[in-house]
Amino acid sequence: MNNKYRTIALVLLSGCAQIASATGVQICWDPPTQNSDGAPLSDLAGYRVYYGVAGAPYATCQDVGLMLQAAIVGLAPATMYCFVVTAYSHAGTESALSPSVTWTSPTNAAPAPVVTGINRDGNSGMSVSWSSAAGQVYALERTFRLGDPFQICVSNILATPPYNTVHDVLLTNNAAFYRVLLTP
Repeated sequence: MNNKYRTIALVLLSGCAQIASATGVQICWDPPTQNSDGAPLSDLAGYRVYYGVAGAPYATCQDVGLMLQAAIVGLAPATMYCFVVTAYSHAGTESALSPSVTWTSPTNAAPAPVVTGINRDGNSGMSVSWSSAAGQVYALERTFRLGDPFQICVSNILATPPYNTVHDVLLTNNAAFYRVLLTP
């Protein structure tokens, strides 16, 4: 491992920040393909997301492995946060911080949905359950491969507190990955 790995260029995309609720946000980034000296990247072990209240040191670090996105939850409402990402090698060498992205959580929003169960329904699909709040509307998204974009599979789901369950018919026997979003 050479020291050039420490300065990997990693970009956190502000356009990818998706507000999930007052208490959480989803962020994503493009993966690095080379070291800052132009040499091919060959020892990527994962990513770390650092965040905290804007203007203060990054108080929290979340290791997300090789995922190209992170759900950050448990954030205070009406607060500006700052996020950066680093890449690290198998030897533990960490890149420089990516450019920062800021996000302000909304005030008085409903709590973020928490997925409470994902179960296969025979061979025809999956049932996804999550916590819900009265008066809220949700969307269920899925992807068949981590790192690929999520696509809406069911939208305009009206809350039926305390939990919602939706059946998603799959056309293949592939694994599926889900997330639930609170819609405006």
